[in-house]
Amino acid sequence: KLDHFRPLFGTSGDPYASFTMYKNFGTMDLRVRRQMYNAAKLAEALEKHPNVVKVNHPSLESFHQHDLAMRLFKDKETMSGMLSIVLPEAPAPHEATAYVDKFTMSLNFVHYASTLGGIHTTLMHPVTSSHADVPDDKRRAMGITPGMISISCGIENTDDLITEFTQALDKIYD
Repeated sequence: KLDHFRPLFGTSGDPYASFTMYKNFGTMDLRVRRQMYNAAKLAEALEKHPNVVKVNHPSLESFHQHDLAMRLFKDKETMSGMLSIVLPEAPAPHEATAYVDKFTMSLNFVHYASTLGGIHTTLMHPVTSSHADVPDDKRRAMGITPGMISISCGIENTDDLITEFTQALDKIYD
């Protein structure tokens, strides 16, 4: 009998939380695949944009561990639903995030979020959130500059996402 192991199984969540988790497991494969597809396509499009300094996503040949990613994953469109982009820093040190601010304010359906992941595309700015307490020199050594934005892709229409980001990027120098 496994009765003495029963407390080790399951979740400590209440019945409703357990029900909603169980209900969503049925579509998880579809949602996660769409998120990964969107991230790969968005990364590819943003890498070509003149206002983007760098794009970090394992599907891109420019990614520092692209060869490893190609060995580990089936194809470029099933690697990750997350990516990051680096925008230029404003010339004045006290305005280093000015382009990031203009970019995020120009977005319509993509929103800033303190946590990433979900069916809607969200983004965050590590320098002012997750890494705000890390000294600038240490952040930069990790590759986290004031122009970096982390993006968690959702399941929206891929072309709509690319258009949303491209239009916002076009406005950073206005």
